[in-house]
Amino acid sequence: MQVFRKKLDVYIGRNYPREITNLKLNGVIFDFSAQGITKVGIEFDGKEFTSDDDGNYISFSGASIFLRLGGIPNLIPGKFSARIIVYSNNLPAGKPIITEKTSYRLDLNFIA
Repeated sequence: MQVFRKKLDVYIGRNYPREITNLKLNGVIFDFSAQGITKVGIEFDGKEFTSDDDGNYISFSGASIFLRLGGIPNLIPGKFSARIIVYSNNLPAGKPIITEKTSYRLDLNFIA
């Protein structure tokens, strides 16, 4: 299995939006709207933040995810593997689509 790693630097306390565009799963672009996705979450360091949260740390449109993680309170510097979880009417408990075991992986580097 070929592994693609997306590495994102996140500056703690800063407005530094990051975008993951044209997300592909199994070689096919994953369009959140076409898949009926109603909410997207990012999980790292044992915490999950979703597009329904007040902090507006993650949002999605089409085949893109927008991350604004620098404003999350009490972040600590370090490197973390992240999971992306999608929710829909058919997936109310969520389905991880990016994890430390999938071919597409997301690594976050939090910088003070």
